[in-house]
Amino acid sequence: MAIEFGERLRVFHYVPRVFPPGSSGHAAEPDDSPNSLVHNYNFSLAQTRFSTVTKLDDDHVALDAPLNAICQKIRTRGCKLPEMWCFSGLNLARRVDGSLGIPMAFPISGSGDIGFFTPTHSTRFRHDARFERFHRGGIPRRFVGFLYWHMKYLKSEEGFVNYDLLGNPESRYHKKRLKFDASEILPLPAFRSRFRCDRGILGGIASRLNSKFRLKAERDLAVATSFPQATLEDAIIEESPEFAELIFNHHLGC
Repeated sequence: MAIEFGERLRVFHYVPRVFPPGSSGHAAEPDDSPNSLVHNYNFSLAQTRFSTVTKLDDDHVALDAPLNAICQKIRTRGCKLPEMWCFSGLNLARRVDGSLGIPMAFPISGSGDIGFFTPTHSTRFRHDARFERFHRGGIPRRFVGFLYWHMKYLKSEEGFVNYDLLGNPESRYHKKRLKFDASEILPLPAFRSRFRCDRGILGGIASRLNSKFRLKAERDLAVATSFPQATLEDAIIEESPEFAELIFNHHLGC
Protein backbone atom coordinates (compact mmCIF):
# COMPACT_ATOMS: atom_id res chain seq x y z
CA MET A 1 0.00 0.00 0.00
CA ALA A 2 2.86 2.38 0.75
CA ILE A 3 4.19 1.80 -2.78
CA GLU A 4 0.74 2.18 -4.36
CA PHE A 5 -0.25 5.40 -2.58
CA GLY A 6 3.16 7.01 -2.16
CA GLU A 7 3.13 10.26 -0.19
CA ARG A 8 -0.62 9.96 0.45
CA LEU A 9 0.09 7.18 2.95
CA ARG A 10 2.46 7.43 5.89
CA VAL A 11 3.43 4.12 7.48
CA PHE A 12 4.66 3.80 11.07
CA HIS A 13 5.91 0.53 12.52
CA TYR A 14 4.86 0.35 16.17
CA VAL A 15 7.61 -1.73 17.76
CA PRO A 16 6.47 -2.54 21.36
CA ARG A 17 4.42 -5.70 21.95
CA VAL A 18 0.82 -4.76 22.69
CA PHE A 19 -1.44 -6.78 24.98
CA PRO A 20 -4.60 -7.92 23.14
CA PRO A 21 -8.05 -6.74 24.29
CA GLY A 22 -9.63 -9.09 26.80
CA SER A 23 -6.31 -10.20 28.27
CA SER A 24 -5.21 -9.71 31.86
CA GLY A 25 -2.22 -7.81 30.51
CA HIS A 26 -4.49 -5.29 28.80
CA ALA A 27 -6.66 -4.95 31.90
CA ALA A 28 -3.65 -4.21 34.12
CA GLU A 29 -1.51 -2.11 31.77
CA PRO A 30 -1.85 1.69 32.21
CA ASP A 31 -2.84 3.63 29.12
CA ASP A 32 0.47 5.52 28.98
CA SER A 33 2.47 2.29 28.70
CA PRO A 34 3.94 1.52 25.25
CA ASN A 35 2.57 -2.02 25.70
CA SER A 36 -1.00 -0.75 26.00
CA LEU A 37 -3.33 -0.84 23.01
CA VAL A 38 -4.58 2.55 24.20
CA HIS A 39 -1.08 4.01 23.85
CA ASN A 40 -0.80 2.43 20.40
CA TYR A 41 -4.01 4.12 19.25
CA ASN A 42 -3.10 7.48 20.78
CA PHE A 43 0.28 7.26 19.06
CA SER A 44 -1.51 6.72 15.75
CA LEU A 45 -3.91 9.60 16.39
CA ALA A 46 -0.96 11.89 17.17
CA GLN A 47 0.56 11.18 13.75
CA THR A 48 -2.44 12.55 11.85
CA ARG A 49 -1.97 15.80 9.91
CA PHE A 50 -5.46 16.63 8.67
CA SER A 51 -8.44 18.40 10.18
CA THR A 52 -10.79 15.39 9.82
CA VAL A 53 -9.68 11.88 10.76
CA THR A 54 -11.10 8.42 11.36
CA LYS A 55 -9.89 5.08 12.66
CA LEU A 56 -10.16 2.09 10.32
CA ASP A 57 -9.10 -1.53 10.62
CA ASP A 58 -7.48 -3.66 7.92
CA ASP A 59 -10.67 -5.72 7.60
CA HIS A 60 -12.94 -2.82 6.55
CA VAL A 61 -13.91 -2.74 2.85
CA ALA A 62 -15.66 0.43 1.69
CA LEU A 63 -19.13 0.75 0.22
CA ASP A 64 -18.10 3.06 -2.60
CA ALA A 65 -21.07 5.37 -3.20
CA PRO A 66 -22.09 5.95 0.45
CA LEU A 67 -18.49 6.62 1.49
CA ASN A 68 -17.87 8.99 -1.41
CA ALA A 69 -21.06 10.90 -0.58
CA ILE A 70 -20.04 11.35 3.07
CA CYS A 71 -16.50 12.42 2.11
CA GLN A 72 -17.93 15.02 -0.26
CA LYS A 73 -20.17 16.39 2.50
CA ILE A 74 -17.15 16.67 4.78
CA ARG A 75 -15.23 18.58 2.10
CA THR A 76 -18.11 21.01 1.55
CA ARG A 77 -17.93 21.80 5.28
CA GLY A 78 -14.28 22.75 5.03
CA CYS A 79 -13.20 19.40 6.49
CA LYS A 80 -14.12 20.51 10.00
CA LEU A 81 -16.94 18.79 11.84
CA PRO A 82 -18.81 20.00 14.94
CA GLU A 83 -19.96 16.40 15.51
CA MET A 84 -18.53 12.92 15.27
CA TRP A 85 -20.04 11.42 12.12
CA CYS A 86 -20.44 7.79 13.14
CA PHE A 87 -20.75 4.98 10.62
CA SER A 88 -21.26 1.23 10.72
CA GLY A 89 -20.73 -1.89 8.62
CA LEU A 90 -22.33 -5.28 8.08
CA ASN A 91 -20.39 -8.24 9.42
CA LEU A 92 -19.78 -10.94 6.80
CA ALA A 93 -19.24 -14.61 7.59
CA ARG A 94 -19.00 -17.87 5.66
CA ARG A 95 -22.03 -20.18 5.67
CA VAL A 96 -21.80 -23.98 5.71
CA ASP A 97 -22.25 -24.13 1.92
CA GLY A 98 -19.43 -21.63 1.40
CA SER A 99 -21.66 -18.69 0.53
CA LEU A 100 -21.54 -15.39 2.39
CA GLY A 101 -24.02 -14.47 5.08
CA ILE A 102 -24.53 -12.30 8.13
CA PRO A 103 -23.99 -13.75 11.64
CA MET A 104 -27.09 -13.07 13.72
CA ALA A 105 -25.11 -13.09 16.97
CA PHE A 106 -22.97 -10.18 15.75
CA PRO A 107 -24.60 -8.71 12.63
CA ILE A 108 -23.33 -5.13 12.78
CA SER A 109 -19.97 -3.49 13.43
CA GLY A 110 -19.85 0.04 14.79
CA SER A 111 -22.17 1.48 17.42
CA GLY A 112 -20.87 5.00 17.89
CA ASP A 113 -17.22 4.09 18.35
CA ILE A 114 -16.14 4.57 14.70
CA GLY A 115 -16.54 7.79 12.76
CA PHE A 116 -15.11 10.93 11.22
CA PHE A 117 -14.19 13.69 13.65
CA THR A 118 -12.06 16.80 14.00
CA PRO A 119 -9.37 16.01 16.57
CA THR A 120 -8.70 18.35 19.48
CA HIS A 121 -6.59 18.17 22.62
CA SER A 122 -9.57 16.48 24.30
CA THR A 123 -10.10 13.68 21.76
CA ARG A 124 -8.12 10.63 22.79
CA PHE A 125 -8.34 6.94 23.61
CA ARG A 126 -8.65 5.90 27.24
CA HIS A 127 -8.20 2.67 29.11
CA ASP A 128 -11.04 0.28 29.85
CA ALA A 129 -10.28 -3.11 31.37
CA ARG A 130 -12.19 -4.71 28.48
CA PHE A 131 -10.85 -2.71 25.51
CA GLU A 132 -9.83 0.79 24.45
CA ARG A 133 -12.48 3.51 24.79
CA PHE A 134 -12.59 6.60 22.60
CA HIS A 135 -13.13 9.87 24.48
CA ARG A 136 -14.81 12.39 22.16
CA GLY A 137 -14.06 15.44 24.25
CA GLY A 138 -17.73 16.37 24.55
CA ILE A 139 -18.57 16.51 20.84
CA PRO A 140 -21.99 15.00 19.98
CA ARG A 141 -22.44 11.94 17.76
CA ARG A 142 -24.47 11.62 14.59
CA PHE A 143 -25.13 8.46 12.56
CA VAL A 144 -24.38 8.96 8.86
CA GLY A 145 -24.86 5.48 7.42
CA PHE A 146 -23.41 2.09 6.57
CA LEU A 147 -20.06 2.66 4.87
CA TYR A 148 -18.23 -0.68 4.93
CA TRP A 149 -18.28 -4.45 4.94
CA HIS A 150 -16.59 -5.91 8.00
CA MET A 151 -14.38 -8.86 7.01
CA LYS A 152 -13.28 -9.88 10.51
CA TYR A 153 -15.20 -13.18 10.56
CA LEU A 154 -13.75 -14.15 7.17
CA LYS A 155 -10.20 -14.02 8.54
CA SER A 156 -8.18 -16.91 9.93
CA GLU A 157 -9.93 -18.44 12.96
CA GLU A 158 -12.83 -16.07 12.27
CA GLY A 159 -10.72 -13.12 13.41
CA PHE A 160 -10.32 -14.34 16.98
CA VAL A 161 -6.62 -15.07 16.44
CA ASN A 162 -5.97 -11.39 17.26
CA TYR A 163 -7.00 -12.03 20.87
CA ASP A 164 -4.45 -14.83 21.44
CA LEU A 165 -7.08 -16.97 23.17
CA LEU A 166 -4.66 -19.85 23.79
CA GLY A 167 -2.34 -17.53 25.68
CA ASN A 168 -5.19 -15.79 27.49
CA PRO A 169 -7.57 -18.41 28.93
CA GLU A 170 -9.36 -15.74 31.01
CA SER A 171 -10.18 -13.57 27.99
CA ARG A 172 -13.80 -12.41 27.62
CA TYR A 173 -13.48 -13.24 23.92
CA HIS A 174 -13.72 -16.98 24.65
CA LYS A 175 -17.45 -16.43 25.31
CA LYS A 176 -17.75 -14.32 22.16
CA ARG A 177 -16.09 -17.07 20.14
CA LEU A 178 -18.55 -19.65 21.48
CA LYS A 179 -21.46 -17.31 20.76
CA PHE A 180 -20.24 -16.78 17.19
CA ASP A 181 -19.73 -20.51 16.62
CA ALA A 182 -23.33 -21.16 17.72
CA SER A 183 -24.75 -18.32 15.63
CA GLU A 184 -26.97 -18.65 12.59
CA ILE A 185 -25.41 -17.12 9.49
CA LEU A 186 -28.21 -15.88 7.26
CA PRO A 187 -28.49 -14.66 3.67
CA LEU A 188 -29.42 -11.01 3.26
CA PRO A 189 -33.23 -11.37 2.79
CA ALA A 190 -33.56 -13.64 5.83
CA PHE A 191 -31.40 -11.28 7.86
CA ARG A 192 -33.57 -8.29 6.94
CA SER A 193 -36.75 -10.12 7.93
CA ARG A 194 -35.31 -11.40 11.22
CA PHE A 195 -33.38 -8.33 12.33
CA ARG A 196 -35.23 -6.40 15.02
CA CYS A 197 -35.05 -2.63 14.84
CA ASP A 198 -38.00 -2.14 17.23
CA ARG A 199 -36.55 -1.82 20.73
CA GLY A 200 -39.92 -1.66 22.46
CA ILE A 201 -41.21 0.92 24.92
CA LEU A 202 -38.18 0.85 27.21
CA GLY A 203 -35.83 1.02 24.25
CA GLY A 204 -37.75 3.98 22.87
CA ILE A 205 -37.46 5.82 26.16
CA ALA A 206 -33.76 4.99 26.41
CA SER A 207 -33.10 6.28 22.89
CA ARG A 208 -34.64 9.63 23.84
CA LEU A 209 -32.49 9.97 26.95
CA ASN A 210 -29.20 8.45 25.81
CA SER A 211 -27.33 9.54 22.68
CA LYS A 212 -25.73 6.13 22.12
CA PHE A 213 -29.07 4.31 22.32
CA ARG A 214 -30.52 6.87 19.92
CA LEU A 215 -27.65 6.37 17.48
CA LYS A 216 -28.04 2.58 17.60
CA ALA A 217 -31.78 2.91 16.98
CA GLU A 218 -31.12 5.10 13.92
CA ARG A 219 -28.49 2.62 12.73
CA ASP A 220 -30.81 -0.37 13.07
CA LEU A 221 -33.62 1.42 11.21
CA ALA A 222 -31.21 2.12 8.35
CA VAL A 223 -30.48 -1.57 7.66
CA ALA A 224 -33.41 -2.21 5.30
CA THR A 225 -32.95 0.95 3.23
CA SER A 226 -29.16 0.57 3.07
CA PHE A 227 -29.27 -3.00 1.78
CA PRO A 228 -32.43 -3.49 -0.35
CA GLN A 229 -30.79 -5.91 -2.80
CA ALA A 230 -32.19 -9.40 -3.45
CA THR A 231 -28.99 -11.15 -2.36
CA LEU A 232 -25.87 -10.34 -0.39
CA GLU A 233 -23.81 -11.08 -3.50
CA ASP A 234 -25.80 -8.47 -5.44
CA ALA A 235 -25.25 -5.94 -2.65
CA ILE A 236 -21.49 -6.53 -2.62
CA ILE A 237 -21.18 -6.25 -6.42
CA GLU A 238 -23.29 -3.08 -6.46
CA GLU A 239 -21.72 -1.36 -3.47
CA SER A 240 -18.08 -2.48 -3.77
CA PRO A 241 -17.49 -3.53 -7.41
CA GLU A 242 -13.72 -3.10 -7.30
CA PHE A 243 -13.34 -5.40 -4.29
CA ALA A 244 -16.19 -7.85 -4.91
CA GLU A 245 -13.94 -10.73 -6.00
CA LEU A 246 -11.64 -10.15 -3.03
CA ILE A 247 -14.62 -10.37 -0.68
CA PHE A 248 -16.13 -13.45 -2.34
CA ASN A 249 -12.84 -15.37 -2.30
CA HIS A 250 -11.52 -14.23 1.06
CA HIS A 251 -10.58 -17.14 3.35
CA LEU A 252 -11.13 -19.64 0.52
CA GLY A 253 -7.46 -19.98 -0.30
CA CYS A 254 -7.76 -17.52 -3.21
